[in-house]
Amino acid sequence: MSFPLMEYLDVTGCEPKAIHDYKVGVKWLNVYRDLESFREYRKRGELSLRRWLHSLKGPRIYSDGASDDVWPGLHGVLMESRDLLRKICSMSFARAEAAHLG
Repeated sequence: MSFPLMEYLDVTGCEPKAIHDYKVGVKWLNVYRDLESFREYRKRGELSLRRWLHSLKGPRIYSDGASDDVWPGLHGVLMESRDLLRKICSMSFARAEAAHLG
């Protein structure tokens, strides 16, 4: 089941076809959102790394990754990498500035 497709069809007023053939027990995973959620739950002491990793076991499908359309997943990786580099640069700049001001 493609949730983005279902959302698109809903927004455009189209009627999605009923799906009768699907696998039970497959997890739908958005890597970036799931990681953000894990960090938040961990801060609050509600989820350990071990429990989170255990929750990822089993068959899954990724929201931004598909073998027949790699661009959404690649775009997500590039955007996350850009954001991480910005954070690292700003932290480095702040440390250098603090060391300079002494």
